[in-house]
Amino acid sequence: MQSFDIFCRVIDNLGDAGICWRLSLHIKAQATWQVATLPESAALCSPAHPHETLPSGTASSPPPVKVRLFIDDLHRLALLVPDLDPSKANQHIQGIDVVQWHEASRIEQPSEIVIEAFGCDLPEAFSLRMPGSTRLWINLEYLSAEDWVNEWHGLPSIQPNGLRKFFFFPGFTARTGGLLREPDLETRRKNWLHTPENHQRLLRTLNLDPVARCHLDEGALHILLFGYRDAPVQELITGIQKCGRKAVILHPGPLPDTLKYHQGSRHECAVLLRSIPFVAQHDFDTLLWGSHLNFVRGEDSLVRGLWAQRPMVWQIYSQPEQAHHIKLNAFLACSPLPESVKTLMRAWNGLPGQPAVDTALAQALAPDTLGNWQRSMHDWYTRLAGEPDLATRLLEFCAQKSGTG
Repeated sequence: MQSFDIFCRVIDNLGDAGICWRLSLHIKAQATWQVATLPESAALCSPAHPHETLPSGTASSPPPVKVRLFIDDLHRLALLVPDLDPSKANQHIQGIDVVQWHEASRIEQPSEIVIEAFGCDLPEAFSLRMPGSTRLWINLEYLSAEDWVNEWHGLPSIQPNGLRKFFFFPGFTARTGGLLREPDLETRRKNWLHTPENHQRLLRTLNLDPVARCHLDEGALHILLFGYRDAPVQELITGIQKCGRKAVILHPGPLPDTLKYHQGSRHECAVLLRSIPFVAQHDFDTLLWGSHLNFVRGEDSLVRGLWAQRPMVWQIYSQPEQAHHIKLNAFLACSPLPESVKTLMRAWNGLPGQPAVDTALAQALAPDTLGNWQRSMHDWYTRLAGEPDLATRLLEFCAQKSGTG
C-alpha cells in the first residue's frame, strides 16, 4: 500500500487548510490512478499525464492508496468540507483520513511519504518514529514567483532524525513544483458556462434578493469580493461609481459594519454589496466562473482565480517589513497582465507610489482595457495549464527521490 501523511497547522484564515485539503484529494486521485495502471514495480516511478483519465475497462479495484491529513483546526476545515465533524478526532471523508493534530504522537508507523506543509514542524514523537518507515520527507512551501524559488526547489536538508527533508516549492515555471489543478477542471468549467441555467441556479443557491438579481439581469457587473479585512472596499465601490456602471458585489461572510449601508434595497442604488454564505471548497469555482471580475486573497483562491480565466485582482497576505510587496511584484512581473491592471493590483495591496484604488480601477475597467485583461487571463491560463500540475510533479519528485532518504 502506498501511503502519505500530510501535516497542516492553520495560522489564520482558511488558506492553509484549503490547500492541504485540496492537495490530499489530488494526491489520492493521482496516486490511485498510477497504482491502478502501472506494474507494481513501477507504481511510484512513472507519474500519470495530468490530462489523462482512467481508461474504461481498467481491471477491477486498484491497490489502495492511503492519505492521512493531520490538522490542528478541524473547525476551519469544516467550513470548506461540510461533511467533516470537527468534534471527531479521526474520521474518513472523501477517501481521506482526517486526523486531529495531537493524535499524530500516538501513530506507531508513519507513512512512506510525509509532507509537512509550510514548515509546520512535525510532532517530535512522530518524527522520531519516521526512520525505518518513511522513505521521503517533503516540506511543501508557500507559492512564490520570486527568482530564487527556481534554485531552491527540490533541495534537501539533513534533519535531527537522520532523514533528509526536501523543499518543494509551488510556482509558475517548469523549474518549480507547479500549481494544483484537477485534470478535468477546464472541462467542468466549460460545461458549467455553456449551461445558461447554472448562473441563475447559483444566484438562487446564494439566496440573492430580487433587487440584486434584477441588477444582474440588466447587465450589472457581477463581482466576487473575497479579501482580507483591510481590503479597500470603499475605494472599490467609488471606482465602480466613477465608471458609471451598476454592480453587484458578493462578499462571502459577514460585511464589516462600515459597509453595511451599501446593502440598500432600492433599485436606483448603482452599487449593491451583498453578504453571501461561505460555500464548500468544491463549489467555490462556480463563484469565480459566474463573475465578471474576481477579487481573491491568499494562495488557494489565487490559483483558482487563474484557472477561472476571469479578470482578477489578488490581495496578497501581508507580511512583516512589507516582504509581500516583493512577492507581489515578482508575481506581476511573470504575468501577461496589462500595465493598468498591474497598477491596480499594486494599489489594491497598498504599495507606495500608486494612484488611488478608485482611479486605478476606473482605468482598468475601461472597455478596451477590460477586453485586454480578459484576453491576458486566458493566455496566462493556456501557458500555465500546458505544464504538469503540482500533484503530478510531486509524485514524479517522489519517484525520483524515494529510497534516497
